[in-house]
Amino acid sequence: MTDAWITVREGTPSNAPVTTTTGVSLDQQVTVGRAGHVVVGVDVVDSGISRVVATVTATSEGWTIKDTSRNGILIHPWGLAPLRATADVRLHWPLIGLRVLGAEPDARHWVLLECDQYSIDGSGRNQATGTTLQADPPRPLTPAEQQAIATVFEAILAWPPPLIPGEPLQLKQAGRRLGITASAVKVRLEGARTKAELLGLDRAVGVTDPSYLHLLVAAGYVRPPTHGYCSLAGFPPVADRD
Repeated sequence: MTDAWITVREGTPSNAPVTTTTGVSLDQQVTVGRAGHVVVGVDVVDSGISRVVATVTATSEGWTIKDTSRNGILIHPWGLAPLRATADVRLHWPLIGLRVLGAEPDARHWVLLECDQYSIDGSGRNQATGTTLQADPPRPLTPAEQQAIATVFEAILAWPPPLIPGEPLQLKQAGRRLGITASAVKVRLEGARTKAELLGLDRAVGVTDPSYLHLLVAAGYVRPPTHGYCSLAGFPPVADRD
């Protein structure tokens, strides 16, 4: 039975096609690396990629990622701020991008983790966010606020993660896309930011600063894509190896 999916994208900053997609079951340990169940650093040769850069497991409580890489792994949970992997990371999150760092600066090695069973409910189970809903949480974002958030932070909310990190749109750019003025976009974002403040945002930030977006995402106010990147493709499950 396939409960989760692991996809590899490798190439350059301008072109990194999918090399493999595999299905995994809960509690199945999967190694990633040049000699892993999921192969990284072979199709796009990189001497800085270890034989096993990580062991990944989809559990009932979320993803576990054990980093054994030589040069490190950057973790990009969908909609949240990226973080550097430590020896043992646990994340209850439906979409996670792992950027495996090698020796080639222009090479891109991405491992994408997907599991629809990990809902975002704001319960604070993610070590990456530490965010919990207040006793009286604010109302959901209005459709206008949702539209402004999706437009301004399109690159940050993209799945799969962009090969080159994207920046928020300027208010004028977003206004042109939405057919409204920059001031109107700002008003909508201010409404969303106010709700982030009620959720615990502890510092003043501008309306195009992703800090309050990350908090809204962690609390379940901004939802992930309905369908993941690879789970519809019907690829075979990964085979166990001794």
